[in-house]
Amino acid sequence: MNTQNKLKLLVHSEYLIFEWAKKTVNAFHHYAVKNGLELKMAFSPEKLLTRRGEAVIVIGVDQDWLRSVIGTLKNYGAYIIVMAGEPQDEIDNVSYVNIDQRSLMRTSLEYLASRGRSRTAFFGVQKNDLSDNIKKITFLKYHREDSVYTIDSTVSAAFDRFFADAGRYDSVICSNDVIAYCFLRLCRERGIRIPRDLYLIGNGDLWISSHMKPSLTTAAYDWQGNVENVVSVIQHIFGLPSFNSLEMNLDAVLVMRESTGHGFVPS
Repeated sequence: MNTQNKLKLLVHSEYLIFEWAKKTVNAFHHYAVKNGLELKMAFSPEKLLTRRGEAVIVIGVDQDWLRSVIGTLKNYGAYIIVMAGEPQDEIDNVSYVNIDQRSLMRTSLEYLASRGRSRTAFFGVQKNDLSDNIKKITFLKYHREDSVYTIDSTVSAAFDRFFADAGRYDSVICSNDVIAYCFLRLCRERGIRIPRDLYLIGNGDLWISSHMKPSLTTAAYDWQGNVENVVSVIQHIFGLPSFNSLEMNLDAVLVMRESTGHGFVPS
């Protein structure tokens, strides 16, 4: 199998509204142009594959979508490497490249504790989002189930449940920066002051995160470096007789800003 001059991306279209997904796709595009590779992107396996045994990079975190497309790709005999999401059930012969959400959650909680904030809520969990569920599992090793606020309908509905309990907390970790932005606006409407009343941490380091008032402490990723690592893996191991699957955990770092009591720090 020749994977040296081709990159094939299968992307969950709903997640392109999120900046992390756009950054990942753009990083693959820039890498392909820079290295003279052919890049093809599609939203369904049938529009992407032309023959058996091709390498496909799957970008998405919705577990139902991942199960469906992985099943279809396996029928094509594709080599599969999933970025950002990992189905909770075991699937053989599939590789995963994940942000280390477990370590990131621990780092966030330890950082808050070091700042004297240990009564923490986890807000904005979406039930079918794999990365949210990984963070939730780690969070529950330190805090109770009733400190997790899931989005069953809307962010404002979840916030109404949180607001009834707001006095219990001195800090909040949001599932991503978009949720953190919504949370901050709702806090302002209810007279909750960030960071005086609550420290707030997001996830993803979106453009808006450094422009919010107050600016948002959040997790940042090396998107370009991650893409180069993934392409390197594809080019060197796919097609080897002994190859089965692998898992790569990628690091994220906290960028401290005003929402946790720091002065403004750009991305």
